[in-house]
Amino acid sequence: MCKGFVRIPRRLFEDKQWNTKRVYSELDAVTDIYTSACIQDRIEADGTVIRRNQLAMSVRSLAERWMWTKSKVERFLAALVKKGYIKIEASRSMTIVTIIDFGVDEDDAPKMQSETLTETPTETLARHQNPDKFRGLRVVSGTPTETPIETPTETASRAYMNDLSISMSIEKKEENNPLNPPKGYEDYDFSNMDKALLEVVFDWLNYKKERREKKYSPRGLKMFYGHLCKLSNNDPAIAKQIVEQSYVNNWAGIFELKQNNYGTASQSTQYNTQTSPSDSELQLQTLRLIEHLGEERRACRAAVR
Repeated sequence: MCKGFVRIPRRLFEDKQWNTKRVYSELDAVTDIYTSACIQDRIEADGTVIRRNQLAMSVRSLAERWMWTKSKVERFLAALVKKGYIKIEASRSMTIVTIIDFGVDEDDAPKMQSETLTETPTETLARHQNPDKFRGLRVVSGTPTETPIETPTETASRAYMNDLSISMSIEKKEENNPLNPPKGYEDYDFSNMDKALLEVVFDWLNYKKERREKKYSPRGLKMFYGHLCKLSNNDPAIAKQIVEQSYVNNWAGIFELKQNNYGTASQSTQYNTQTSPSDSELQLQTLRLIEHLGEERRACRAAVR
């Protein structure tokens, strides 16, 4: 892996093209995190200190800025933490993201060198002679210890990530099923769905939950999946664009991708027009909803009898 840094002028990210309202890619999102970090320490109104390599944010604000669901933002941040790119800690009124290796440059070298832990020649020799014994240990006051010393910030960050991992079910329940259904759908059968489309389906279910809409019945979920497969021709990339189109326009359903002037599907700046589904699409959705509600009513009547 290449080491070092690439200098990019900040004025590039002030350009209106970068700030155009759009669905962010993961590359856009991680770039946005780095460019939004403080370049010098500051104190918030509540007394919270935001350091040079930190930014204060909320999952909701990032979801609105990136046009993602909140659950997708949480999974993305958790992935960056696991890769060692960032740390996350909970403050009294906000979430603070700390970027690892932020802006290390020539002007930072003297400062970093002065902060490096020192050891005696004897300790240095012992470490080189027994690298396995000292690997991963931290030297404090010249004595190696097997228990790393945590700062209050690191402790808070670890506690926050423990809570975050529980709420998002980061740990895999089964090796052959890395994706876990959203809360409320744990008992549903997803075995007949294409694994490549599962993430799109789960994101959609979380989106509906955030809109506080009624939970899908098993039959309703099956109908949604069939409609998604038909619109996307079973292509995960197109399926993702279809649901993101609905996220941006705050639609309750999914529809065929709109076409731009060149005849190709667009999910970026074309979304700013806030176009609505065609009448035929709305009629189709309405008919299906009426049919579904009718079936549920008939089932309820049969149960009462």
